[in-house]
Amino acid sequence: MAYSLNDLYQPLRNVMRINGAVVGLLLGLALLLLPRAVLSDWGIPLAGETWPLRSTGALLLTYGLHAWLAAREPIITLASLVHLLVTNGLLALVLLVAYLQGELAGLHLVGRLLLIVIFALCLAGTLAPLPYLRREQRA
Repeated sequence: MAYSLNDLYQPLRNVMRINGAVVGLLLGLALLLLPRAVLSDWGIPLAGETWPLRSTGALLLTYGLHAWLAAREPIITLASLVHLLVTNGLLALVLLVAYLQGELAGLHLVGRLLLIVIFALCLAGTLAPLPYLRREQRA
């Protein structure tokens, strides 16, 4: 049913795949594996240890894998919907607060544009499960 034309979850599956690939896998792998010099060239402030940044990359990687694999399920469960909603909502909130506090001022133009794209994807990932949550509550 995941690939049929009458799949009710198709818009949500698309959002889950895109978020899983871009936010989870690409950004997670970048934060986890890129050398310190490359990250500082991007404008990411690295005052001390890099383990908080590496652990954030690992967590984003696990989020991406979960979103990617959950999008392949025939029926997306309530647990996956809540996980998608909370994870994307918190990521969007963290980026918004960091922007409002001026913590992203050190980023280069490319880094800022990338974070705007990530924020938009997280916002879409927060809003996409809402209609399906209402369906779950009615059932």
